[in-house]
Amino acid sequence: KIVKMNFSIFSLILILSSHSACQAKEWEPHPHQGLSKPYPAGKPAANIDSKEETQLRDGKLLQQSLKSGGGAGRALAIQDLHAPPEYVWDRILDFQNYPKMVPKVVKCRNYEIQTFRNGTEAIKTNMVMSVFGVKFDNFIYHTYFRSLSSLTWTLDYSRKSTLDDSVGYWYVEGAPGRSQEEAGEWSRVYYSCMLRVPKWVPGIVVSFLEKKAVSEANVWLKREAEAKFKNHKETGETLALKGGFKGFMLPKEGIDRKMLSLAKSFGKESAQVVEEPEEDEEGQSPGKLKIASRILTFGAGYSLGWLACSKKFASNESPGA
Repeated sequence: KIVKMNFSIFSLILILSSHSACQAKEWEPHPHQGLSKPYPAGKPAANIDSKEETQLRDGKLLQQSLKSGGGAGRALAIQDLHAPPEYVWDRILDFQNYPKMVPKVVKCRNYEIQTFRNGTEAIKTNMVMSVFGVKFDNFIYHTYFRSLSSLTWTLDYSRKSTLDDSVGYWYVEGAPGRSQEEAGEWSRVYYSCMLRVPKWVPGIVVSFLEKKAVSEANVWLKREAEAKFKNHKETGETLALKGGFKGFMLPKEGIDRKMLSLAKSFGKESAQVVEEPEEDEEGQSPGKLKIASRILTFGAGYSLGWLACSKKFASNESPGA
């Protein structure tokens, strides 16, 4: 009986793994264009009292229950890390090495990267996770807002992922309230996400994702960022420069003002796993506004740069030329 039971469990895991792997298809579009409201960039509207501030300074993870516009609860995790913001971003953006850093990530590769002229980066990543033998093969569209110190993501809806939907958010700032000696060596990190899982996923997997998704993200990031910063302090190394060509930067009163207005509307979002509710959460399609912003950024940046170059060359021309 024990042998049969073990075989049955193994068979179930094998079937579920095969089913989840078959769900993700690189050249087939996702069944929808987004059901969960995506996170805007910018600092979240988190209220931290004096007691919670003490917890953060003591290195503890703070979790707050927040409400989104659609009424679905999400959780926001906040933690202080003994590493400067640039080291934190170095680890968050190192997607290629996630299998070495992030538990349950077995494969991760970037398949498309674009760097826009205001410094914003669009990073499309194929990330495969294995939870209790169940594989989640997902195509994720990250947007790194360098000027707002934020990374947001949705699924890449042009490709079919195992998850029904996924939206998430990182925000990093220098840790407030630190002494002058500590100020440059500490960061405060905010993390939130929301997953929608297919109905065939076993309850034990859903329960794990629901309870561990937020806390585990902060644990691996704290470990990796602090370890790299400590190593560099001891060896005298510095971070290598990352990112693509920025081109002509737009003035802050340009596209950045639009992004900041989006950031102010950040209404206390959170993290939660949802098993395909009957009524979808209200919210606009996550692709349209972002794409429009990117087109505007590229077009305006290119035009301003070309105009500046034209004036410079015109002023340098001799009257007889």
